Amino acid sequence: MIIDCHVHIGTILTFDMPEAMLLGSMDRYGVDFALVSNIEGCEVDGQQRPIPRERQFSQRAVAEKTLRLVRAHPDRLGALLWVKPATEGCTPDFEALVADNLDVVHGLKVHPYLSNVSFLSPEVAPYIRLAERHGLVVVTHTASDPESHPRAVAEVARRQPAVNIIMYHMGIAVDAEDVIPLLAALPNLYADCCWAAPDKVRQAVLTCGADKVLFGTDNPINGPDTYADPTFYRPYFAGAPEGFSADDYDKFMFRNAIRLFKLRRFEGR
Repeated sequence: MIIDCHVHIGTILTFDMPEAMLLGSMDRYGVDFALVSNIEGCEVDGQQRPIPRERQFSQRAVAEKTLRLVRAHPDRLGALLWVKPATEGCTPDFEALVADNLDVVHGLKVHPYLSNVSFLSPEVAPYIRLAERHGLVVVTHTASDPESHPRAVAEVARRQPAVNIIMYHMGIAVDAEDVIPLLAALPNLYADCCWAAPDKVRQAVLTCGADKVLFGTDNPINGPDTYADPTFYRPYFAGAPEGFSADDYDKFMFRNAIRLFKLRRFEGR
């Protein structure tokens, strides 16, 4: 079984990830289930310049597009609602939308870089508290910039021990020796393998245990064959990598996602 904890839909800036492309890619590569967020929640561009308000999508519209998709494909997809801390915040309307859709919402997605807001900021904190109230996972982009740095994410995890937080990318351009100790030290801090060097992933599994790392890819960010990337993803489809036991591999590929996102339909796998 394969569960991808990190996929997208949406068209904004240079991103173009139609729903049909995502589902077709999952079918082609045998991915059974995925947790999807809508990249149309971006608040700034790749240089952290504000996107004009007239070109942005509202937080509610971003969430509703995600919810429509997952309700149309409940056996294939679960929702991670992309949040907009810079321009909108955790409004009563958004909180109600989350509460009304807990049957398909499994987490909240924060992108500190594409909001130009630190994960440690007061603007993000209400979303963390919302996730705690509903037992949701918080997933967040991590990289070497100050807004997204794993150290900021780890500090939030330390302050909010009841909230499970997944560091997408395991810190792009952040050395393993600066990320893995954080992952090992905090029981509620996890990571995915998205664009992380296989050696970095292996080191995390061997150091922290296979319970702490999940399969996640950004699919279909590089098109319908994102899963075929020969360095970052294709080897995982071939079976347990070197250093992984069969049990480690199953935890990494699907069991950790079932546990953390409370995917009850798959319990017992």
